[in-house]
Amino acid sequence: DQYTFTYANQKGEKGNPPYAGTDSVVRPRFWQWPAWNKESFYFVGNKGIGEYTYVRGRFYYDNFDNTLRAFDNNCYCTQLRPSSFNTAYDDHTYGTSMEFGARAGERQTIKSSFYFKDDTHRELNPGEPTPNFRDQSFSFGFEDTVRLSNRASAILGFSSDRLQVLNAENMVNGALSPFPRSDVWAYNPQAGLFYTLGEATRLHFTFARKTRLPTIKDRYSYRMGQAIPNPDLREEHASNWEAGVTHLLGRRTFLEANLFRSDVSNSTQRYYLQPNLYQLRNLGEARFLGGELGVRANPANFLQIHANYTYLSRCNMSNPELPMVDTPRHKAYSAATFQVGARTTLIADLRYEGGRFYQNDGGRFGRASNFAAVGFSGTTRLYRQIELQAGIDNALDRNYFLVDGYPEAGRTMYVNLRYQF
Repeated sequence: DQYTFTYANQKGEKGNPPYAGTDSVVRPRFWQWPAWNKESFYFVGNKGIGEYTYVRGRFYYDNFDNTLRAFDNNCYCTQLRPSSFNTAYDDHTYGTSMEFGARAGERQTIKSSFYFKDDTHRELNPGEPTPNFRDQSFSFGFEDTVRLSNRASAILGFSSDRLQVLNAENMVNGALSPFPRSDVWAYNPQAGLFYTLGEATRLHFTFARKTRLPTIKDRYSYRMGQAIPNPDLREEHASNWEAGVTHLLGRRTFLEANLFRSDVSNSTQRYYLQPNLYQLRNLGEARFLGGELGVRANPANFLQIHANYTYLSRCNMSNPELPMVDTPRHKAYSAATFQVGARTTLIADLRYEGGRFYQNDGGRFGRASNFAAVGFSGTTRLYRQIELQAGIDNALDRNYFLVDGYPEAGRTMYVNLRYQF
């Protein structure tokens, strides 16, 4: 049995980088959050019942308070324009998830789950009524794992999800009025077949239908004047297929390869009504195709190598000319870890991305430049529980961006001192 209680209280503030691109239709935002505070209560319990049965539970409550101030320009000193404002948010969420598992004989394991979450969002604007938003979501799940033979096993599962809108209020001419509300039911089956060839190779084929439910922010938020709410936004459905193989080559090298396909219904993306003003809409059917390759190897006792590559092709089947944004077509990562003596570890890594499309705040589509970033780090144990870590990210100071007008960090060096007790 194991029981854990966690309490966390974070007091913070943050800024927002203004647009630094060259598109003249994009309106820069000069925002600051002088308060960004979060308080969390968290309990996790795991209870064994006999030798083959368990119950696992999680209960939590989060309270989130923040204040946003929008200014006229980059001096962050005046608020005279209509686009400038002060607003505060009072959000909280609580919920639970439960899991039950039991072995039914020597060949079968059964699991069931329950999930509940209650979200509340309040907008506190000076001199105005307070809009209130509240959603509740539920999920029930079941999974059955069966060992068909010494080489084959299968998994069957099913979940049912529900999103219920309890309250959603709109501000119209200084008074509150209700938004249209619609609840959602979703049903998600899954299945998998696993087969072992000899002692070194394993094959798998899986299918899973997954649903993404729209959030309060997705449906009802004006995004500080950047968006128009869409109370009719529907849930996204994805039917995911995957086939793969893993193979142990000798005793020091592990290889894996996967092919996957996802058919997405009600694909959600920004639809710009005019520059700097959009609405989240269900843009139709989409298809994602891709593959993954990975290798982990220990060519020597002091050296470990890890590398993987992913190819992803996304297409809007309802409107093929509309680019799918914010994911790269090619993504690769590799790292080499060197053990120097008993106390010191050195790591060199390389990250590459290519073929990423973006949509900027003016609604224009573009393609981000391909990039490769190199990093180095090292950790040494100074004395028992004390470790010193130092490193450098983006060592070649590559200038790149993922979204137009918001460049990523350049060369960054860091030093950490860690004490474990």
